[in-house]
Amino acid sequence: MVLAAGAVLFLVGQSSSAGTDPAEAVSPVEIEEAPPPAFIAAEERSTIATWTDRADTRPSQNPTSGSIDGTVQVLGNLVGSLQDFHILLEEAVNTAGSERNKDGPRRGRRFQKKFQLRASGRGGSFRFDTVPFSKYGWRVAAFAPEVNGQDSLVMLDAKNLRKEVFLTLKPAQPLHVVIKDQDRLPVAKVPITLRPIGRPYHRGVVHGKTDAYGLLLRDKVIGGLYRIVIGPEIDPFLKAREINVGTQEMHFEQVQLPRGGSLKIRVLNPAGYGIVGANIEAIARDSKIYKKVKTKTDRSGIAKLHYLKPGKYSVHVIKKGFGRGYEDPVVTDKQATEVTINLRYVLK
Repeated sequence: MVLAAGAVLFLVGQSSSAGTDPAEAVSPVEIEEAPPPAFIAAEERSTIATWTDRADTRPSQNPTSGSIDGTVQVLGNLVGSLQDFHILLEEAVNTAGSERNKDGPRRGRRFQKKFQLRASGRGGSFRFDTVPFSKYGWRVAAFAPEVNGQDSLVMLDAKNLRKEVFLTLKPAQPLHVVIKDQDRLPVAKVPITLRPIGRPYHRGVVHGKTDAYGLLLRDKVIGGLYRIVIGPEIDPFLKAREINVGTQEMHFEQVQLPRGGSLKIRVLNPAGYGIVGANIEAIARDSKIYKKVKTKTDRSGIAKLHYLKPGKYSVHVIKKGFGRGYEDPVVTDKQATEVTINLRYVLK
């Protein structure tokens, strides 16, 4: 469905409170329309259209659309730090149980628009006119960058042509992830990635590495469901799982990462010097599932592999200008295994 272009008007500073600052009571303001903001994930931005209003010229005795009015309140230390907010209007289709089309399950229509806060920074108002009736209802969500928003579900029909909603914006909460081994010792320099799942759509990917205390600290993480990956995403140390980050208080997550064994591979040329940039593949021979770990040697000709499951491995070394090298080390739990592989020059 395509909506005709128009403008959304709302009153800034409209309030029933007797303590409202007269300076905030200004005339209606036309809000500049903008595409979905950059802080929404790219795959979601492509499905969100900019909302535009139009006058409903249909007979009033047979209406097909209504209006949604709302108020947004800013809480906590966000007061004074925000100038505007976004409202996402999403048709509340249950994709798991909805009808299907040639592209898969039917997805609800989604629109967004930006609104200004009042001068005090404590809140603002918004309005959507000519919102089409939908048997699924509409989910109205307020959001801003690095802020926990709120949503509400409304139903519009011939008997309910106008709905009012009240939403809040509050600070995002800290996230602490600690990685320890089976001996409860901290594990440093472990990559951690948290990828958002579903709503709210304005969340970004959280990533980093643990410090010397095995900690990854983030001051502002928006609440919602995330997929947490411990280790490189292409080859994680543990099976990825889902965690639910709340909106009320700091989220603390503790993960046990068995150290397993480590493998130190030294690659040398015929003169006994290290070869930089040699490609190394270590294949687990005792695993029922084919597992291959890749790395490269550093300037000293050394490569290190950590958190390996104990057992037999086949190590292959490839470097242009040299013949291939092979070694079959055995990795022992909680031990560091070292191997040296000498490569020969290849004469053309």
